[in-house]
Amino acid sequence: MKSPWIRFLGFFTLSYFAFVIMFNVPAFESIVNIFFRNTSELFLDTMLPDAKITATIGHENDKRDVNVMAINFTWTPEMIERIVEEAKAHRIENISVPHRFVNYYLYQFFSVPLMFLLSLIFATPLPIKDKIIALFIGFSSLWIFILVKLFLFVLFTISNAKIGIYELGESNMLALQKMANVLTLGVSILLAVVIWGLTSFRKSILFENIRSIFDSLQKIDNSQ
Repeated sequence: MKSPWIRFLGFFTLSYFAFVIMFNVPAFESIVNIFFRNTSELFLDTMLPDAKITATIGHENDKRDVNVMAINFTWTPEMIERIVEEAKAHRIENISVPHRFVNYYLYQFFSVPLMFLLSLIFATPLPIKDKIIALFIGFSSLWIFILVKLFLFVLFTISNAKIGIYELGESNMLALQKMANVLTLGVSILLAVVIWGLTSFRKSILFENIRSIFDSLQKIDNSQ
């Protein structure tokens, strides 16, 4: 009888490679990227209402690169209108509206952590109902984390651009920079493992297997 861990590792490897192939199929990749773009734009627009934010697929200088999402930010129409009125009052003729952008690689930022988490859950021996619940809770939790991570990165970029919106103080910028340095791809994958442990591992035969091993070791230690 094969160890449940061997089966798990085998299914995990197969699942991950299947997701890698799937995420690189142009039709599926397009659907996923649209989801990434729309949810990112909605979240950022909600969290940063004083900036006009749009997300587009493709590098700002090369729209053919579909693995890149450009986050564009500028003044809101209301802010532009107010500044134009102020300029007229001071007889200033030329107003330059700032436009900035920052690029994020979709595959590394979004896809890899999600594929890792989904592969862990799919490979875990669980009843179908529990697996569906784990997929829903796991995906939602990791997705919220990724969006918050994106928000922090974009907020830092907007503040650093110094275009008159969300200009943070030095201490806040330093704190954001430290968080940005910590919130790497590795942290996203580590969080995926933690979420898997909470939603799937504890309910599976894998957890029972580990616990039985520790119980056996404890009995051996007590008998000596």
